[in-house]
Amino acid sequence: MIVPSFTNSYNIQSILIMMSIYGFLALGQCMCMFIAEVNMALGANIAFAPITAMTITRMIYRANGIEIVRARIYLLGGGGFLLVFTLVVSVLLMLLIGFIVVNYRLPSLLVTFGMQNVLIGLCYLIGGQFNMILTEMKYIDIFGSVTVGRSVPISLIILLFFVVSIALLLKYTRFGVYIHATGGNEKAAIYAGIKTRFWKMLAYAISGVCSGMAAIFYSSRLQSIAPTQGLNLQFFGLSVAVLGGIKLRGGGGNVIGTFLSSLLIALIINFMQMSVIPSWYQTIIMGAVVMTAAVLQQRQPSRSKLN
Repeated sequence: MIVPSFTNSYNIQSILIMMSIYGFLALGQCMCMFIAEVNMALGANIAFAPITAMTITRMIYRANGIEIVRARIYLLGGGGFLLVFTLVVSVLLMLLIGFIVVNYRLPSLLVTFGMQNVLIGLCYLIGGQFNMILTEMKYIDIFGSVTVGRSVPISLIILLFFVVSIALLLKYTRFGVYIHATGGNEKAAIYAGIKTRFWKMLAYAISGVCSGMAAIFYSSRLQSIAPTQGLNLQFFGLSVAVLGGIKLRGGGGNVIGTFLSSLLIALIINFMQMSVIPSWYQTIIMGAVVMTAAVLQQRQPSRSKLN
């Protein structure tokens, strides 16, 4: 039986906004998976980038004799700086991760798991234990609740633009050829004259942009910045990417499938929450869905060989 409030316009809007957040996290994960890497620091960046951006913004205003924080928890201005610095911090962070992985040839899983813990600690060190409330900032809700028409959030339109752009780049430009070649067989790509290090770093940079967009949408949706926000969201990003058909071993996949799977994940999670299914069952179900998708994906090559 469908929960009555599941189909109302407000809930549909909420589903599409969460789809946008999952979708951008998945796009960031996709860019790393295309080059046969994985990025588990995407979720922690949902808190780290806005907190760092807020701190930088506050320092800029203080240097000009203006205090934009009231009662330690209310951020009153600097929205433009906050958006720009969130993206900049996200890109620089992912470039740092990419530099460590590429230049020291370390497993990306270990590096990003380690970085995730570093970021969680830095969130408390830089931002303190208080949540920063954004309700008194002008236009801060534009990415988290403003819609076009009745139920289509702006965040979904932005996600769709990114998905289409990346899909076209991957299919019709050298960017796609080199990215897939780097992830499919790096040694062969090097012998073919492809600068695989550059393309890996570029993939990490784009992953940073996507992670930054997810951080902006998440903070805008909650109208707050908290040290704990976004924890474990990297698993949702990975789940969406795997469900969307991105190859676990690199070199292939379709971001359109990722876009559709982000909707599926958002629907499943929302329905479980509306049905008041206990959180531990939700975790079990989501884990089972991802494992099933991974198993089915691994069976596809063997079938093609038999044919």
